[in-house]
Amino acid sequence: MMDHGVDLIRSETRSVPDMSVPIVHGFISRVIASVYEIDVAHLLAPTRGTATIALARQVAMYLAHVGCGLTLTEVGRQFGRDRTTVAHACEVVEGRREDESFDQMIELLEQSVAMLQLNEGEG
Repeated sequence: MMDHGVDLIRSETRSVPDMSVPIVHGFISRVIASVYEIDVAHLLAPTRGTATIALARQVAMYLAHVGCGLTLTEVGRQFGRDRTTVAHACEVVEGRREDESFDQMIELLEQSVAMLQLNEGEG
């Protein structure tokens, strides 16, 4: 899953035009759904879902907060969650970054989001 995810992130980044933060958030959701092989709707579902869906949502929330600079409250609104749930998601992702392949995927996603926001600033 992780190697596929890195390739997907690279290809998605090359194909996405200048974007605003809401579209970057959509980009994050779309890429995360593809990496974890789930439907984007699962990321926004009101229930926790499977462990895979929960982790995918946590990664997406983490990237929306850290990568896009949205507040915990704003991210919570986007995902239909409380800000404390978003804070917990960020803690979970940070904890999992000790796994080298997971950390590589997150690092690449963060760089991709940063590049998209830089492109937006130039537009």
